[in-house]
Amino acid sequence: MGIEDEVREQKDASEGEKAQIEVGSSDTTASGTQDGAESARVEVPASPESDKSATKSPTLSDVADSPREKGRRPSKGPSALEQVMSKTRMMHLPPKQKNEEAKHLEDFERMMKAHKAFEKKKEAELAEKRRKKDEERREASAVWEKDILPSWTRARKDERLRQVWWKGAPPAFRGRVWALAIGNAQMLPRNLLDLASKSISEHKKDGTFPKGVSEEIREDVKNTLPSLKLFQEGTGPMNEDLVNLLEAYVVKRGITLYHKGTSSLAALLLINQPPSSAFISLLNLIWSRPWLKAIHSVKPAMSRYTEMKGFERVFDTLLADQMPKVYANMLARGLSISETILRAWVAHMFGKWLDCDTVMRLWDVILLDESDSLIYRICLALVQTLESRLYVPDKEEMRSVLEGTNQAALRIWRRERAPLLVVPLDNIYEQYGINEEVIFRALEAQESWWKQSTLERLLDRELAG
Repeated sequence: MGIEDEVREQKDASEGEKAQIEVGSSDTTASGTQDGAESARVEVPASPESDKSATKSPTLSDVADSPREKGRRPSKGPSALEQVMSKTRMMHLPPKQKNEEAKHLEDFERMMKAHKAFEKKKEAELAEKRRKKDEERREASAVWEKDILPSWTRARKDERLRQVWWKGAPPAFRGRVWALAIGNAQMLPRNLLDLASKSISEHKKDGTFPKGVSEEIREDVKNTLPSLKLFQEGTGPMNEDLVNLLEAYVVKRGITLYHKGTSSLAALLLINQPPSSAFISLLNLIWSRPWLKAIHSVKPAMSRYTEMKGFERVFDTLLADQMPKVYANMLARGLSISETILRAWVAHMFGKWLDCDTVMRLWDVILLDESDSLIYRICLALVQTLESRLYVPDKEEMRSVLEGTNQAALRIWRRERAPLLVVPLDNIYEQYGINEEVIFRALEAQESWWKQSTLERLLDRELAG
């Protein structure tokens, strides 16, 4: 074979190998397109940079460059931090032993279950009480409509009807009951409010209505039963009715003096009666109740103070007789309960310190009795419910307890209600757990020792002069 033949064979062989490589590459590409599982790998000459990267471990990768999953899979157990962190001890304290931690967690879960069961039972009991109360009211409504309202004076003497009255008048009948019980001994005309309103307009037009009195009235109205949102300026639907009634009250009495607390009396009457009836009831209520009359008297300050002190001395005597330790502690600390809170209780007829429903029921029983005996008894009941808090040796702390401004009590009360320490403007004694049930339980307990003759004798002695 010649040299030319050898060259030709080598050329044919190289062309065959080249064709074989091209066929293999096309097969690999087609296979990768169809299956999507493997990709063709063609070796290329290695560059210097690729040699450097090849020295790195193939198991390491840059997390920042890798694509992130759209959603995280839920954890199947506690995290590494939760495994070592105590749930029953604060972070800055040494950790507990594992068995101690487990025991305390079990105790905590058991207590939480017991608390939930207690709350559920309590809700069921409250629902049952409401149901029974509604049922009693329905039954009592028939008695009120059939026996009491047609001859309401008989209810004050009939023991069975007195017991019905003691449980409170039905809301639907309360306005009529109060109007009948208060009466109209002054023989005031029904259109008295209209006449007084005309007089107010004339005084304001002439500029003779005292500006200071008007400001005092609006300030008192501003703080009247704010939780009901009925009487506040700008938002309360009964604001103008109350302001007009109080201005008429001042004009009717012919004085330029407004007694703080009158707004509470007028507001409670307005809730249950139309304005014209509420105005007449307000004037007769203050006129017919001796203690209220002394507080809201139009007499000179010294004469009015003397009258009030007579009623307050009677209360001090009753308090010293029934709660001698409390009275002695107040006396030793130089605290006068009359000047601290008693006068305000009576001036507002308890409207500022208890919830509205409780106050209305208290008014029911106050009006059932023609004397002031229930007012004295309610004041004694309030002191009795606060008795355990009145043994402190500090005068200012006792004062804060009576006024409802005690910081410690407010912090406990507001713990689950609001983050801020706010002094309530109505239903003040809710912070002590005083409600309708507590007050009437204390009043019923007084039946064993209360004697009306004792009160009358004390009043005769103190008011004789």
